Amino acid sequence: MVLLTACSAPDGDSGTSPDEETFTIGIAAAKVANPAANLTYAGIKAEAERLGMEVRILDSNLDINKQVSDIDQLTASGADAIFVHLVGDPNAVRSALQRAADAGVLVNGIDGLPTLENVSVIADQSSVIMATQAVEWVGEQLGGEGQVACTGSIPIPVLEIRVATCEEVFREQFPNITVVPRVDALPDDAGGGRTVGEQLLVKYPDLDAILSVTDIIGAGTAAAVNAADRDVLTTGLGASPESVNSVKAGAMSMVLDPKSQEIGAAAVQQVYDILTGKTAIPSETIVVDSEPDLYTKANIGEWIDPTTIVGVVS
Repeated sequence: MVLLTACSAPDGDSGTSPDEETFTIGIAAAKVANPAANLTYAGIKAEAERLGMEVRILDSNLDINKQVSDIDQLTASGADAIFVHLVGDPNAVRSALQRAADAGVLVNGIDGLPTLENVSVIADQSSVIMATQAVEWVGEQLGGEGQVACTGSIPIPVLEIRVATCEEVFREQFPNITVVPRVDALPDDAGGGRTVGEQLLVKYPDLDAILSVTDIIGAGTAAAVNAADRDVLTTGLGASPESVNSVKAGAMSMVLDPKSQEIGAAAVQQVYDILTGKTAIPSETIVVDSEPDLYTKANIGEWIDPTTIVGVVS
């Protein structure tokens, strides 16, 4: 694993000269409307454009068949490199990714891409790191004892990794904390989180904490806890304005910011260096991640909205 940070050029420096070749980056997105995913896409887009590259984003909206079509479309349109944010069974996109590689497209992933051997760069939103950090924080707050829930959501690879890590770290590091059976928030938004929170609070009167697979779901569970006037810790993996406001209001206990925009920018810098020949195509996948920032009500005032820097994509 390689820990990298994004680099910024001086104002006015596009990163290319007029005589340099223009490259096209394609993003086969999972769901553009997802705040954390959008930040990664925005980081890729902002840095790619700073370097003089063109960017094309196709949104699968969590439809694996649409994503296969998107990969083929980006390949056919002449993309030099693509980032794929996988939304389903890795085997479903294997042939499309092989067609891209055979066409000379540099294949890269977001949050893992376990489908092809020659994946060059992964922009990883630190799912394992975040889940571990959240569990350790909750475990310490509870003094190593209690009852907790780890909520899931739609069964896409990145979210499944988070839930599995959450449950595993509790088993290994906090054996005296009981993890209740998994419940999934559907839809994957604050409303779904609130519904799950309400169900958990009724079913488990001694519940001490709810760890949510995303920060938006976490904001929903926090609303349920607040409405029930229960003393239950609530956390979320990610830091969107909605969840940050929940922490500021004292409803949600903690959020983790994976710095998705920085990860996206650093990953596309690696891709640019490969495309321009500055570095060779790696024999092992380069994984770009970061150490997430942990925010509670005590330090949430330090959080800076990254969309003010990289914007959003649509």
